Amino acid sequence: MLSYARSILAVSAVVLMATAGQARGAHTLVVSQTRINGFAQDGKFIAWTAGAHHGFPCGTGVTIRNLETGRQRRFALRPTPCFFGVVLGGRHALVGTPPTICGNCVGITVWTASLGGHLAELETFAETPGDEGGHRLTGIAGDRRVLALSWVNYSMVDDDCNPTCSWNATAGRVKRVMDGAQVLVPGIPPAARLAVGAGRIATAPAPASWQDQNIIRPAEKGPVDIVDADTGAPVASVSPAGTVEELALSSHSLAVLLERADGTHAIERYAIPSGSMLSSTPVGGAAQDLDLAKKWIVYRVWRRIKLIDDGGDRHLLKITPHRPFDVSIEGTRVAWAENGGGRHRIRAVMVPN
Repeated sequence: MLSYARSILAVSAVVLMATAGQARGAHTLVVSQTRINGFAQDGKFIAWTAGAHHGFPCGTGVTIRNLETGRQRRFALRPTPCFFGVVLGGRHALVGTPPTICGNCVGITVWTASLGGHLAELETFAETPGDEGGHRLTGIAGDRRVLALSWVNYSMVDDDCNPTCSWNATAGRVKRVMDGAQVLVPGIPPAARLAVGAGRIATAPAPASWQDQNIIRPAEKGPVDIVDADTGAPVASVSPAGTVEELALSSHSLAVLLERADGTHAIERYAIPSGSMLSSTPVGGAAQDLDLAKKWIVYRVWRRIKLIDDGGDRHLLKITPHRPFDVSIEGTRVAWAENGGGRHRIRAVMVPN
């Protein structure tokens, strides 16, 4: 995955025409009667959560589908929780609720579900409404056989908030979820960002202290560490020149969306296991939904879904009629969810190899 030099200029027009042609062939994977809240894909499986339906006070639960066979299963409780975020590891899913009141706290609950299995509550990560501290979920991630989550325990440093409020990380873990139970991945410090890929886990550690209680951001110029998901053994480590916002991980490379000290944003690609930088591509501050597979990095900016090739060059893949979200790439399939115009769909585009 070496950087292109002059050769990229000669083929860029061909690649752009190819991606544009593929984009015109976008097809619909799912049509939902209600608003889609979250979407994920992994291999031949997809999963999504949907909004309120007749007879349900909040949502219709989570659905997992095998794209090859058409087999699917919908999981719902009565009353149904407000499921939003979802990640997949093969046929297994982690699903999160938005922050809800849990007595004298505000909590996010994580559930597990599996095609051929059942829906089960895993854990509630609760914080006190007075901002004193708590147990915050900082990420859920999945890929193939690995599902993982990260959380940070934190507490307020000065109750009087003089001159400003500050919080310290007091503990934290990254755990795998296996057979409905959490298993500690050893040796990983409290993580502010999390990604999973190819049997590995990438994390950007949480800072020791911070002043914005609403957001736990990785420390500026802090490392991104990659470890074996089973043992926690180190695989690679890089130190991007900025603050990590999102991570994506494949078998051969790591993608990092970061904000630099001057306020600009970039997506950097690093080789695994060497940690050497392969490319650095400037992107707008609205970039999000970072993902990575083979030669392509995918991300979105408003209604534009964009690609970065393995030479670091950007390509416009698709302009969607409504804001896409949960954009991801699986092999050569880029997929996303969108709501608007009375239509709720999951759509996909095939990109060149």
